[in-house]
Amino acid sequence: MANFNSHLSQAKRNLKFLGEIDTGKSVDWKVTVAFYTALHLINAHVAISANLHYITHRDLDLFLNPNNKMSLCKVDDDTFVNYKTLLNLSRRSRYLLNDGTPHLDSESEHLTFEKHYKKALKNLNHIMEFMTNKYDNEFNVTEITSINFEELKYFKNISVNV
Repeated sequence: MANFNSHLSQAKRNLKFLGEIDTGKSVDWKVTVAFYTALHLINAHVAISANLHYITHRDLDLFLNPNNKMSLCKVDDDTFVNYKTLLNLSRRSRYLLNDGTPHLDSESEHLTFEKHYKKALKNLNHIMEFMTNKYDNEFNVTEITSINFEELKYFKNISVNV
C-alpha cells in the first residue's frame, strides 16, 4: 500500500506533468490532473493521520469532513471545500457532469473551460498550502503559460497573452 511519501511523490510528478501539458488545449485534462494531484495529497494526509489506504470517494468525504468529530483525518472547512470543488470540476471534465443549475438551452453547460482550470489551480494551491503547513513539506512552483490568472503561491503566471 502507498504511504505518505509515495502519495507525496506522485503528487509532485503530477504537478510536473501539469506544467508540461499546460498548452492552450485540453483544459479538461489539465483540470483532471489538478484533481488527481490533490487526491494524492489528500491520500497522503489520510495515510499518515489514520493509516487508511485505498478508500472510496464517499469514504474519503466522510473522513475529511470537518464536522465528523470521530475522524482522525478531518481537515479544516476551507480545505474540505477546496477538495470537494476539485472533485466536482474533475467530474465535469471526465464525465460531462454539471453539479450546478442546468440551462436547458445551453449545449456547453457540461464542458470545461479556462475559468474551470483557473478555479482548479486556486483550489489545488490551497490544498498544497494545507499540506505545507501541516507537514512542513514544500512544492516547486509550476509555471502556467496557457491562461492569465491571479498568481498563487505554487502557480506562477507566465502567460504572454496579457
